[in-house]
Amino acid sequence: VGDRVRARDDDGWMYGNITDLVPLKVMLDMEERSNKHPYVEHTDVPFFKVGDRVRAKNYVREAWKNGTVTDTHPLFVLLDTRNRSLLWFLVEHISEDSLTDAAATQSAASKGLKVKQLP
Repeated sequence: VGDRVRARDDDGWMYGNITDLVPLKVMLDMEERSNKHPYVEHTDVPFFKVGDRVRAKNYVREAWKNGTVTDTHPLFVLLDTRNRSLLWFLVEHISEDSLTDAAATQSAASKGLKVKQLP
């Protein structure tokens, strides 16, 4: 109980924590209660804390948006471009690499250079 996992159902893989062992139930980061999932595996993806800098999106093909975790059960994120926290289906910590890439992109754009974002 309490282990960090990812669980998969029809919506794909999502992260959460084990809350019950028999039957095995997981509370996903974006849910308010525990449920059974057909596929569950341990992960080393860290849990979110209020104040963590993250990026979020709802669809795989959607661009990532940066924000800050405002609540963890369920997982709410306040995007830098919004004034209200919302649930997001895909949330991950912002890595040092993505921060460096974003800074380089912003710097190049401020100099009038065209920057192509890679997926």
